[in-house]
Amino acid sequence: MRRHQLYFIVISLLAIAHVCVAQADGQSKPRAQKSRTRKPQVVASKIVGTWRLVSDEFRRPNGEVIPFPGLGPNVRGLLMYDATGYMAVHIVNMSRPNFAGVTNAACDDLRASLRGYRGYFGKYEVNETEGYIIHHVDASVFPNAAGQHWKRSYKLSGDHLVLEAAETANGEQGTALITWERVR
Repeated sequence: MRRHQLYFIVISLLAIAHVCVAQADGQSKPRAQKSRTRKPQVVASKIVGTWRLVSDEFRRPNGEVIPFPGLGPNVRGLLMYDATGYMAVHIVNMSRPNFAGVTNAACDDLRASLRGYRGYFGKYEVNETEGYIIHHVDASVFPNAAGQHWKRSYKLSGDHLVLEAAETANGEQGTALITWERVR
């Protein structure tokens, strides 16, 4: 029960931060006029919503597919795209150990918690012609990721979205394969 409460608190705080950044961004920058002749992006409108993690895998150069290193097989995650061009993603290893105390987590507790969590938010854009999505990272649980632009190829089939990207895991080059299912 305590783990679910902590999970809910973390997700809620990150969602609030996402909304605050989106509002601040909208207030600090003048909005561009949208062209009335611009063709709406079909895929971009189809990915808007909330997606639940189905699998987070790593394909090795020899073709072998394994759970993504570091998070393990017991993961949960949510990916959210909104209609204004913002996104947020959270992937959590549900096997992380509980903290010894709620307010006084030891360094080892914090280290284990960080190793089992990936999360970031920012703007996104879809290039339908070339079949990729770019996540423009505003902030992340990993501070070095802020300001990066992560390009992922995508495959959208009904209520399933697969994102692929070249990735290095434990020093090994391969491909991250993250499969999502639309939350209804």
